[in-house]
Amino acid sequence: MTTPYASAPSHSSVDPLVSGGLPEEHQIVVVHSEPRSIPKLSASLLLAFHLGVRSSFESALSAPVSFIENVSSITPELNAKRALLDVLHCLPTEALQDGMTLEIGVGIAKNLREFGTPFLDNLVSIALTCDAPAEALSHALRWTGRLRDPDSIHERALILTRALEANSAVVRDGASLGLVELGAAAVLPSLRAAVEREQNVTLRHDLQQVVEYLESKS
Repeated sequence: MTTPYASAPSHSSVDPLVSGGLPEEHQIVVVHSEPRSIPKLSASLLLAFHLGVRSSFESALSAPVSFIENVSSITPELNAKRALLDVLHCLPTEALQDGMTLEIGVGIAKNLREFGTPFLDNLVSIALTCDAPAEALSHALRWTGRLRDPDSIHERALILTRALEANSAVVRDGASLGLVELGAAAVLPSLRAAVEREQNVTLRHDLQQVVEYLESKS
């Protein structure tokens, strides 16, 4: 099987919740370990899978968190929702369109660590109803799949597959890219069902690519 990989991060202080081993696009190395072929992913899927953000993430995660105020005066669930909305509105449209979304990734990582499941529950709820900018939700879902946190992998897989039922095709696309990043074969039944019901022809094709890619890894 052909698998992309990159060398381990050189900094030992990387936050364990952040997937620090993602290579820059030019650093991708392909190793041939067996003759079995892997379906080719589209350029957008490959770019999402290999987005390199290691050094910037290390620097950003050392900065203080200032997403919410008066934490002690409101419930944890409301804290989590307010923190999520702050993350989803932290960047202008231009930055989202340019793909410069590191601040969203940092916010997802920090608040998942802070709030856990309530944060993820709010993310999927807002994703399903599109109660935030679709582009921001799409990038938030991609970052959710990109994080390195074995303890939350089941919950993250669940919310990403549920987000495949969102009203917005942009959000559904972000969920599919998050599942590529997550790389969990357990989501294949939900992905196949998503392919069958997807009405957007381009997104249906991309979802099928994700299915074939994860099948090739399992």
